[in-house]
Amino acid sequence: MTREAEEAAVPSKAAFGKSVVAEREGLKVVRLTVSVGGAVPEHHANVDVVAVVTRGRGFFTVEGVERAISAGSVVEMRPRVRHSLRADGEELELVVVHARLASDGASTQCGA
Repeated sequence: MTREAEEAAVPSKAAFGKSVVAEREGLKVVRLTVSVGGAVPEHHANVDVVAVVTRGRGFFTVEGVERAISAGSVVEMRPRVRHSLRADGEELELVVVHARLASDGASTQCGA
């Protein structure tokens, strides 16, 4: 079997995938999965971002500072902050909230 045939026989797996969970004006919630050894390249968002790790482990880099993450970790970022992430040893899953937050000085309350 030629090398090309061998490579074609192995199913390719995307480094990461995402699906939109909820979306409306000023808010987007995404489920993000990063395959073993996969990574999301450095990028930024034009809104506030909160990422919650729901399973797996890996590394999240924010403005050049890398930190280990695992299920339960929360990473919060202001708009235009450069960040990237990579899975380490197992698939990584996160729920990522992109939101345009009000800055009117009002405190955040839930009522629950």
